[in-house]
Amino acid sequence: MLFEKSDRAVTENVVSPDAESLLRKYISSEQIRAKILSDKLNAQDGILVWGCGDNFYRSATNGGPLENHRNLILLDRTTREFSIGDIEYKSIDPSIGLDQFTYPVAITVSEGSSSIAQQILEKDPNREIFFL
Repeated sequence: MLFEKSDRAVTENVVSPDAESLLRKYISSEQIRAKILSDKLNAQDGILVWGCGDNFYRSATNGGPLENHRNLILLDRTTREFSIGDIEYKSIDPSIGLDQFTYPVAITVSEGSSSIAQQILEKDPNREIFFL
């Protein structure tokens, strides 16, 4: 913002919301967004999840959009085994997963998500992609 000195007296009060109110508003909007996304994902027979890091864990727990989906196929260039609660997962190579399954892809990586989406769409231009 830029200001300049004025001879005119300010007659209006400037009100700024407090940080707690802004934080509550942000959390509320994110909960609504997660619910909408969760409903879209739960309507699918299965979901390919590209990325098995922190964003995946947050999305699959504590009310995240993947928490209640039971048919998740994890894609990762390194084959790994995971467990979240009582559910065991084993990741598969992304190219194998994209060839074997026609499910939409949920991209859970923070960096490089655009290039991952581009790779997916080059292989299958009609594949539905969600960014988490």
